[in-house]
Amino acid sequence: MKGIRRPIVLRTAGAAAVAVLGGLLSQGSQAGGSLSAPAATQNPPQQSAESFAAAIFERSMSPFYVLITVVDDTTGKARTGCTTANLLLGAIDMEYGLASDAAGIEKERNIALSTAGHVFHFSKAEALANVAFRYSPHDMDVARQLIRPLSDQQLREGFSDPGALQSTSDATQDARACALIERGLTVRMADRTGRLILVR
Repeated sequence: MKGIRRPIVLRTAGAAAVAVLGGLLSQGSQAGGSLSAPAATQNPPQQSAESFAAAIFERSMSPFYVLITVVDDTTGKARTGCTTANLLLGAIDMEYGLASDAAGIEKERNIALSTAGHVFHFSKAEALANVAFRYSPHDMDVARQLIRPLSDQQLREGFSDPGALQSTSDATQDARACALIERGLTVRMADRTGRLILVR
């Protein structure tokens, strides 16, 4: 599970989705750029310690998202963005060569929880690949614009199953999950369907 992405199933967006997303998606049709999250800023947004710890301790097939900063120690480049906790833990395993036993699981968890500011340094290519962000800076901007004006209740309705804010795009789903975390909410990826689930 640590290095595996769950597929996003196709869903039909209703009229509500069209009304909410129309203007934002029309902007996206003109945008280019590579699939990389925005570069880390001096004061990047952070996930609450409680939400991050809950994500790290969860061992089910429905992982929580985490907001982290990834530093490539080979190039010195840093990027802040969101991925699922299982992929972060998998990257830690790869970086430190941890065993897949109880001791290794405890060590990977301790490394994740003790890393200051959720800033993770990796030097191995396979570890960096495991926590590569799948969305572009534009995707993140669009997600923030979408999430910002909506109430918590509107968000819960929009991310219900099926909901108008669910997407068939992996990049869009990840960016929206990240915008939700920046909002102070906790979000996970559903097993099998890949949809976003708002926990609180």
